[in-house]
Amino acid sequence: MKKYIVLLAGILFILLTGCGAAADNSTVTIDKKGRVTSVIVDSFDRSYYDTEKLESTVEKAVAAYNKEQDAEKVSMKQCRYDKKQQEIRLEMEYASCSDYEAFNQVTLFDGTITQAGETYDFEGKFLDAGGNETDIAAVRTQYPEARVTVTNEPVDVVTRGKILCVSENVKILGEKKARVEAGENQDNENAQTSIAGYAYIVYQ
Repeated sequence: MKKYIVLLAGILFILLTGCGAAADNSTVTIDKKGRVTSVIVDSFDRSYYDTEKLESTVEKAVAAYNKEQDAEKVSMKQCRYDKKQQEIRLEMEYASCSDYEAFNQVTLFDGTITQAGETYDFEGKFLDAGGNETDIAAVRTQYPEARVTVTNEPVDVVTRGKILCVSENVKILGEKKARVEAGENQDNENAQTSIAGYAYIVYQ
């Protein structure tokens, strides 16, 4: 097992057991150059929580990953504790979706809906912005250059364009924001960091 994955386990332990289900409050944004910004904001309201330990663990994981890649692919932009709100804010930046996937051991794809079709099957129901079921095959035909974010992580996703439709395990929060939901019936040890199957967010 690579060193950065071992260190990552330490980060997840601190966030998921120390702060609660942090993954539910994570937001992922992918810019036009493919860079990924991840922000986790969660409660940090126990006297035994150690902000410095969290920051140190993240820094070690980042250093180990970048050494493995022989390049600066991941960076920690902010690890800040708000004493008044008793919240921790951890902001990370990744050079690409593939770096995000490798570092966090989850799926994250962002590209055209045509490109996605080469790897992902788009199974299940899809809903439009009004909550009505839509024919994803028709959407793919009508908007071949539309983009789609695919993930198996319960996160909020901010898109660069207007959301056209989403898979049924996603809740649209706004014109350019959606939430991937873990599902009420998911009961496994990975439920806080991954979901069953994939979530799709189609936008243009």
